[in-house]
This record gives sequence, C-alpha cells and structure tokens, in this order.
Amino acid sequence: MFKFIFAFIIVFIFTWANKNKKGSWFTPSGFLLFIYLFSIGLSLIHIPINDVPFVLQDKYWMPMFIMLVFLIAFLYPFIFYNESVIRQIKLPNLNVLNIVSSIIIILSFYSIVYYLPTVVMVFSSSDLAFMRDNRYISGEYVETGIFNTIASVSASLYWFAILLFFIYIIIGGHKNRCKLLFISSISNIIHVLTFVGRDGVVTWIFSFIFLYLFFRDFLQQESRNKFKKYAIIFGSIAILPFIMISASRFKGSVIKDLLSYYAQGFPNGCLYFGIDDIPKNIGSGFPLFYEFTGLQLPESYRWDEGGTQSWVFGTFVKSLYSSLGSQGLILVCIFALIIFIIIMGKGNYTLSFSKIFIYMLYFQILSQGVFYFMQYTRGGNLFIILCFAFYFIFKSINNDCIVITKSQNLNLAK
Repeated sequence: MFKFIFAFIIVFIFTWANKNKKGSWFTPSGFLLFIYLFSIGLSLIHIPINDVPFVLQDKYWMPMFIMLVFLIAFLYPFIFYNESVIRQIKLPNLNVLNIVSSIIIILSFYSIVYYLPTVVMVFSSSDLAFMRDNRYISGEYVETGIFNTIASVSASLYWFAILLFFIYIIIGGHKNRCKLLFISSISNIIHVLTFVGRDGVVTWIFSFIFLYLFFRDFLQQESRNKFKKYAIIFGSIAILPFIMISASRFKGSVIKDLLSYYAQGFPNGCLYFGIDDIPKNIGSGFPLFYEFTGLQLPESYRWDEGGTQSWVFGTFVKSLYSSLGSQGLILVCIFALIIFIIIMGKGNYTLSFSKIFIYMLYFQILSQGVFYFMQYTRGGNLFIILCFAFYFIFKSINNDCIVITKSQNLNLAK
C-alpha cells in the first residue's frame, strides 16, 4: 500500500507547488490536479474494500513509477501555464459570437432530439444492466450512419456551449441565449445515457467547475451566487440517473461501486504495466487516421490478464499505450507538451479567445482521462481536430472587438 501513499504524496506536492505558484487552490489547473489527487487517494480505500490484492505486490513498484511519470508529464503543461496572471480576454465581435453560439445551439438540440427517444426507451426498462449489455455486447439499439456521427460530434461540443454560456453571462443582456446554451450543454449527458453510461454527468460537472473557476474573477458576485445555486440544483437532478445506473448494474454495495468507478484507474494502470507481455490494441484509439489514410483498422480484442482487463478503467495512459505502444506514447507526450507551450506560453496579461480551445481540449482529454482516453471514437477524433480548427479560425479573426476584464469592465468596439 505504501507505493500508492507515495504516489499520492508526489501528486500532492505538485498540487501544493501549483497553489503556491498561482496563489490559490481554486484555479483551473488546481482543479485538474485535484481530480487525480482525489482518485489516487480514494484508491487507498478502493484496493482493500474491492479486494485488489495483486497490485500491492513489490513487483508493481516499477509499473507505478511508469504511471506516475507519464501522469506528471502530461499534467505538467497546466502547472507550467499560469492562468492567474490573466487580466483580460479578447473576444471576437458580437456578431461572430452570435453566429457561433447559434450553430452550437442548433447542433446540440439536434443531438438531444436524435438521442432522447433512445434514452426514454432504455430507461423505461426495469433492468438497466440488461439494456447496457445489449448496447455494448450485442449492439442492439445502437445508432449508426452519418446522422449518428453528426449527433455524436455535436454532443461532444457541450463544453463549447458551457464556454459561451459563461461569456454571455459576463457580457450581459442575453438571457434567452444563455438559457438555450445551458440546455445545449446537456447534449453529451443525453448521448452517454443512450449507452446507460455515467460518464456524461461526471464530465459535464468537471467542465462546468473548470470553466467556472476560469471565469470566476470575471463574474459579478451576484452571478457567482446564482451559479452556485443553480449548479447545485442541476447537479442534484443530473446525479439521479448516475445513481440509478449504479444501483442497477451492481447488486451489492453502491458505495463500493462508486469507489471502484472513480478510484480504479491508477491501480488498474499499474496492473496493466506489470503484465510481462503487455497486450495492445494498436490503432484502436484513432480510427479516423485509418479512415483518412485508407489503411485497414486493426481488429481490437478483449483480454483478461494480470488481475486486470481490457474493458476496465486504467486512465488515459493505459489507453494511449494500448493504442500507440511505448514509443508512440512517449512521442505523443513530448508532442503534446511542445504544442501546448508553443500555443499557450507561460501565461500572459491578455488571453485571446482562440487559445481557450486548446486550453479546454487539453483539460477535456486529461480530466476525462482519469478514467480512460474518451476521444477514442470517430466522433472523439473529430472533436480533437475541430478544437485545433477553431483555434486557427479564431486566431485569424480580429479578437479586439470585445474585451472582458477581471475589473468587470466591458469594452465593445464600435
């Protein structure tokens, strides 16, 4: 167990250093580090309660170091970047924001309307566990085709809706648009519920808290109080399907299941790297590459070795290693660090709107990565491409038309 206490201490040291550098625990980067700190901390309870004995053996010290090194390496850009120095954000003009937000609203509502009948059908069943097995194993009720791809990619844009929701709140005077954007943000929750999944609720909460912390100092105190009130109300409602799914899938202790859900990633990652001949599903995380190149996508297979399985959480580190191998994982880690530093820098007084797309893309991959690499689907791959496309598009647009500042002053260009 000491190896996991050691891992917790190391991540805590980085979290503490991040707090000292940025002057507060309540920063976006601090929240991201806390997601992993909390998960590793809960693993100390998860391991004995859910009986995961193998990972306590001495042979797993090296696999633990491998996991820890890659985790810190991928998280380092958020420690390096100092978001606390930002005093103003330059946005496109209001017409551009209105066009973009309207497109997001239309696509999100399409996704909600497309998937909602399936959600109603699935949750009308008395056995959600059976419905989940049908969708994942037999493929029953699974939507396919171009319309499903559009709906899936549209659902992944939910954090764009949350981002624009906060921006319009700060600008003021757009109550109806704010309501539509907030409703749009639940598109991914609806999408994930079609698979009787819980991830949609969790990732929505992650994104909302992250963006609230990012924009907190740009919000008036009255708006902050409203956010807290409505977030608690909505969170309480959204958590109901999460509990229903947990109760239906696990007939034993729901508490044990919730512990396993959130805390299993790091221990399973250690078990994975402790396998002598580590199993891989090369290419499984990037199907779009094979579509673009015309190459044959290697067939994935399920495996059960070394006290862990291919279908359990093992963090994004396990997912990427399985899909890319050791050299691929190292190259992606180095490439991701370089790209982040080139685009974001160390942090400046002024932040352009275009950079937020890269900042949030990294957060999405890493925060959701406490479970696994969630962008492994065709829609997820497209989402990554879209974020970079939006970065280059908005970088070419004049961002000096609207300036929001932490002093709550708003400058609208004439």
